[in-house]
Amino acid sequence: RRRGRSGSAPAWASGPSPSGPNRLALSLASLRDRVELAGGGGGGESQRGGLRVRAESVKMVVLSKEYGYVVLTGAASFILVTHLAINVGRARKKYNVEYPAMYSTDPENGHVFNCIQRAHQNTLEVYPSVLFFLATGGAYYPRVAAGLGAVWIIGRLLFAHGYYTGDPKKRNRGAIGSFALMGLAATSLYSALQHLEWVNHE
Repeated sequence: RRRGRSGSAPAWASGPSPSGPNRLALSLASLRDRVELAGGGGGGESQRGGLRVRAESVKMVVLSKEYGYVVLTGAASFILVTHLAINVGRARKKYNVEYPAMYSTDPENGHVFNCIQRAHQNTLEVYPSVLFFLATGGAYYPRVAAGLGAVWIIGRLLFAHGYYTGDPKKRNRGAIGSFALMGLAATSLYSALQHLEWVNHE
């Protein structure tokens, strides 16, 4: 059992083996002690009491209370996607398009069904990116990310209902959603640069 500079064993080295919360507390204390022994330097080494201790750089992000807005926005986006899926299901019955056919070949009403289907399908194509940028950008800028996410949802509703008219050009009513998506991507990218400490943020 190695002893410190005073010749006595450290507190963690004596007594019964800890368990539960005590073990977690001692683990955190051990990590803190390693950093303190290294003099606070990242990636360097320090010597104390005959022990060489290597400092490890730890970067943590603590989510703020406002991240709840990001979660609510993500939940609202799921409701949006579900709403569009329900509309497609209703259109299948109305225009007699059976599964597993994705699109209709009916020369009379098939075009309208296909527009309804595309509104849903196109939303699904970008949805994973929206959720990723929303979650990562919201880690540092929850209000900005949640606001842009809300704008994307509104834009997608305008996009879909413009598509439902049967005139594909009217889907451009929801172009604001595309700008919101680019804003989310930019927020996510800047959050990554800030996390890597490649940019200064006061």
